[in-house]
Amino acid sequence: MIEYLLRTETAASLRVIRDPGVDLHVPALCDVEVVAAIRRALLRGLIDLSRATEALDDYLDLPLGRHDHQVLLPRILELRANFGAYDACYIALAERVGAELLTADRGLARATSEHTNLTVLP
Repeated sequence: MIEYLLRTETAASLRVIRDPGVDLHVPALCDVEVVAAIRRALLRGLIDLSRATEALDDYLDLPLGRHDHQVLLPRILELRANFGAYDACYIALAERVGAELLTADRGLARATSEHTNLTVLP
């Protein structure tokens, strides 16, 4: 998500985010993760406050289906051997809603393909 919002080189592969035919689902946790990533970029001097505000506005404009993560907790714990809790949250949600996992994180994509039945995009 942050790659897309900050328009990094990787963002081009994530253009499906704006495809009107695609339903996007995230755990509610994603909101906090996005703000944390924008904050990090600000503190590192990678973006200025104007760009940070624009990225946050872009995020808030996305038609995201937000899901409570409490129902995902048992599956997150089951995935403990291969995934950290944050990554497992996205995997558990994708499994629960029967969706593909969209990620620019190559390590997560590889591990997801190796340890789950999910399809990984892009």
